[in-house]
Amino acid sequence: MKKLKIWGILCMLICVLCMSGTLVRADEDAGYVYENIAVNVDITEKREYRITETMDIDFEDAMHGIVRDLPKSGNAEGYSIRNIQVEGMPFQVDERQNNIAVRIGDENKLVQGKKRIVLSYTLKHYQDYDQTYDYAYLNLLGTDYDTEVRKFQAEVSFPAKERLLDYKITSGSRGSHTNTYTKETVKDNLMVIQSTKILPARHGVTLQLKYEEGVFSAAPEYQFPYVIKKNVLDVTVTPEQDIQVTQKISIQTLDMYTRIYLPMLCDLWDKSDYKIEDIELSDADMKYNEYDSLTAYARKKGEHSYTIRYTIHPYRLLKDSFTLNLFKQSEDTKLENMTLRLHMPYAPAYAVRTGRDNDVQQDNWTGKVDGTTVTIHTTKEIRAAESFVVTVPVESGYFKRDSGGLIKLGGLLCAGFMGLLAFLRFGIFRKKQLIIPVNFYPPKGMNPAEAGYVIDNDLSVTDMTALLFYWADKGYLKIRNIDSSYSFEKIQAPDSSAPMYEQHLFERMFAHGKKGIVSKEDLKYTFYMDIRDARKELLQGFQGEYALRSQKVEALRKLLMLLSLVPLFLLNALAHYEIYGDMLTAVLMSVGLLPILAPVMILLMLYRNYKKGAMAKGAMVAVTIILGGFTLMISPILLLGTTASAPYTVLGIALTLVAYCMSCGIHKDSAYRQRLLSQLLGFRDFIKTVEKERLELLLKDDPEYYYHVLPYAQVLHVSDIWEHKFHDITLQAPQWYDSSETMDSIMFYHMVHEIDHDMRSVATPPASSSSSFGSGGDDSGYSGGGGGFSDGGFSGGGSGGGGSHGW
Repeated sequence: MKKLKIWGILCMLICVLCMSGTLVRADEDAGYVYENIAVNVDITEKREYRITETMDIDFEDAMHGIVRDLPKSGNAEGYSIRNIQVEGMPFQVDERQNNIAVRIGDENKLVQGKKRIVLSYTLKHYQDYDQTYDYAYLNLLGTDYDTEVRKFQAEVSFPAKERLLDYKITSGSRGSHTNTYTKETVKDNLMVIQSTKILPARHGVTLQLKYEEGVFSAAPEYQFPYVIKKNVLDVTVTPEQDIQVTQKISIQTLDMYTRIYLPMLCDLWDKSDYKIEDIELSDADMKYNEYDSLTAYARKKGEHSYTIRYTIHPYRLLKDSFTLNLFKQSEDTKLENMTLRLHMPYAPAYAVRTGRDNDVQQDNWTGKVDGTTVTIHTTKEIRAAESFVVTVPVESGYFKRDSGGLIKLGGLLCAGFMGLLAFLRFGIFRKKQLIIPVNFYPPKGMNPAEAGYVIDNDLSVTDMTALLFYWADKGYLKIRNIDSSYSFEKIQAPDSSAPMYEQHLFERMFAHGKKGIVSKEDLKYTFYMDIRDARKELLQGFQGEYALRSQKVEALRKLLMLLSLVPLFLLNALAHYEIYGDMLTAVLMSVGLLPILAPVMILLMLYRNYKKGAMAKGAMVAVTIILGGFTLMISPILLLGTTASAPYTVLGIALTLVAYCMSCGIHKDSAYRQRLLSQLLGFRDFIKTVEKERLELLLKDDPEYYYHVLPYAQVLHVSDIWEHKFHDITLQAPQWYDSSETMDSIMFYHMVHEIDHDMRSVATPPASSSSSFGSGGDDSGYSGGGGGFSDGGFSGGGSGGGGSHGW
């Protein structure tokens, strides 16, 4: 048992380490380091950042060179990259969707040792979105370098020192708002930034400059590919909480063949919480799907008008509030004029959020409430990456839906099924009280294996190996314990009155030894097959008139165990169909929940075996940890797609487990088993309750009475109780036990347990056996995403930067 626990703990630790290894990104040796990076930046009034990077690299391993990755956008805006040049090594520019890869080095030549490389390029920006201030936001050292930078220095030349309001430097891993790696000095229009310690891999340095508005007025103004000139929305929220939308939108496109992504009010909702119904589109080139939302394809340049009607149906009544998204924050466009008329069942309070992240604006809209209608107008443009969201609190008393008829039907059917099971389990097939007489001996003619099978209705390995002490007590074998090593010596074969499976098992056991002596080592990896065959022979004897249980009732029990899945399938499928309206998905989701139930049902079955003593405590704990952990891990994944119907799913699982437990308890013992069981229970009760004085009288009549009872006490799961009753009673050594040590009750107790443990080990099949048991265009435009300038900046959030890796 101790070994089992140790192995269980080791397995758990290995699993945890493996899982954590997938979550932690190891910075393996990159094969090169930066001895020094010196960056020179010239920021012009056109918002051009002219950058020169002088890199002193120590190639510790032989490689072709490095790949310097330059991103095309930062956290706040996009830009174009021009005039890429490299000195010191050959280079090649590879432009990709989100970045430019500058491959520096010769594919036909390896370099090793120290090398200086000078990379220069220009980042060209449009005017920033902010109408109050101007900004420059630059990653001097990106956060994607895969090796450390031992020394770093940057010289930044910037315009209009007299109009500079503030600046901020951050250093560290991406997202850092502090500066722990550098210091700076500023003189006139020059800022010098120097590292104070080594910058580890994936640690960068970012600079943000905040100016008065107009410093970068010479920068070109960005031309959006399309502009939302006007968007009028008429929205009605019904008492059933369906949101009916009519939207009329006018859009101006800059060029022909433009793909337009139109905003929908539910853009910020979780797609598993609602569905779109009754959608009407006014143009053949418009399309809606649940992945790309609503799109239009403008084939001509100029103004286009669209009318859209649809209904948002939440799968469940919203309790606290709901949001209406009036502008698609991620799209490369701007909204010039918008009107929302929201009709509610009550006069609502509401809140409007606009701006970028922490830069929340309150002066670009107006709103009023007239009765139960809210009207909101924009007063300023809403630009790319800005939010425009209305939040409306829900007053639950105004909303109601009729509960689904299918769910009610499923509930009634489940209630009827559970009632039937309860009637069968606790009514017709309830456990009947037996008349239990006091017995000093087991039923005549019944060996321990048969007694163990009758008492548990299950034949365990312990039941079979208890025959060893039974054979010893019968005089068929001797147990020799010499120098703490025991073996079995054959005295005589079981007499002809013994069952055939018992005679066969005895002979096969000694066939593994030599000259009538067999040891534990002789039986290892072989005796389990003999046990398996004997087990089959024994079970064949309990058929027909000797069957322990009614076969018809057993067939009914198995059928009901299968039907115990009905509550899960019925409630989950009907609720899913009622809410989501998709029967195929409802059925598939119900079947998909079986991996949650199967481990729990297996645990329940194993727990029954454990309570009967047919399973070790350590094994039960280990299996519980494994199966329980698996269930906890997989449950959120399988329930993820059923958020709206989750309460019915959980109820279905609970009812199924209850139904399974009740089904397992439906039995009807045969008259044959009832007679034997009554005698065995009387014998077991005697073992539990017998007093010392009575035992002494029995021992006086039969000095080896203790040893006669011992194998039966093992299969009746009272061996510890039986042994404890003889702690202060002197026992003479049995005739079948030969030891080089002095015999006492404690020593004999440990010997019995050791042999029992070892024999169960050799009688168990091994694990492998089966058993029944340089370039860039100016069209880079806006690259969306959150963030902005006014949040104070953070490491890796600006323009440029990127990182490098060897090749």
